[in-house]
Parts: sequence; structure tokens; C-alpha cells
Amino acid sequence: MKKIFVILLLIFTLVSCENVENDEIEVEEYTYESHYVKGYNFPIDVMNRVYYSYHDIFAGFYLIDGGYNLNITEGAPQTLLDELEQNSSVTYHIVEFSFAELWTVQEIVLVTIINVDGFSGLGVSEMDNTVKLTLKPDTVVPESFSHYIEIGILTIDFIDLIVTF
Repeated sequence: MKKIFVILLLIFTLVSCENVENDEIEVEEYTYESHYVKGYNFPIDVMNRVYYSYHDIFAGFYLIDGGYNLNITEGAPQTLLDELEQNSSVTYHIVEFSFAELWTVQEIVLVTIINVDGFSGLGVSEMDNTVKLTLKPDTVVPESFSHYIEIGILTIDFIDLIVTF
């Protein structure tokens, strides 16, 4: 499963590299979006609608055994839930945090931890609906992360290797 996430991240990164300069000039229509997936077109129409029309409840997507899994937060309109239940191509899950919340916490953590010697890796795990921070053993976790850890949006692993997401 981690391999699928890494492959998707690499694809997003490669596709976006060509357009990064142009994206900086344009006014952000979807400010919650990562510039790595700006203009992304999902293979299933309902996923596109959730991503672009319901961005306040969109919480990510992932593949398991070739099946599309879509995360949404509570508060989704019943018409959308009915449509998702009738779509056999997508399995949806109700999760706590939206992608916008995950992305925001990832950016906050990155600014704080990027220059710390024990920093090893950081990424959004859409499958787990968390931001995952990897630190080398004995690295002191900044006190400012306590709230994020308590509410479950940030998880920290201590590993003696450099992690690539």
C-alpha cells in the first residue's frame, strides 16, 4: 500500500513539474489544493465532482487492489451520499479530517521541522487520514505539535532511516 502512495506521489510530482512556474502567476481558484494536483482529472466522474465541487468535505483518495477509495468528511449532502452508494467503482469512507485540514497541518509542521537535524520525512496519508511525520530516534518533538497529536491529525514515527514519501 505504501508503494501505491509513493507511485502516486511521484506521478503527481512529475506531472506538476512542467507547470509550477505558470501556477505561481495564476490566481488560486482552489486555495486548498496542493499545486501538485492542480487541474487533476480523476478517472471516475463522481470523484472529480467531490474534489472540485465539495472541497470542504473532500478528504483524499487511494487505491486498494485496483479499487478506488474516496474519503469524505461528515456533512456531505445526502444526494452525494446516495450517488456514491450507487456507484460500484468507488468505495467511500467517512473520516474526520478534510484534505484541506491535512494539507494545512502538513505545511505548518514542515515550516517548524524542516531545519531540525532529526527530521526524516513528512507526508499526508490519505488512507490513514493523518499527516505522518518521521523523525530520527531521540529527536525532540516541538511542543507546538501537541494539539495536532492529541486530536489525531498528526502521527509521529521514530525511525533511524530517511523516509521518502
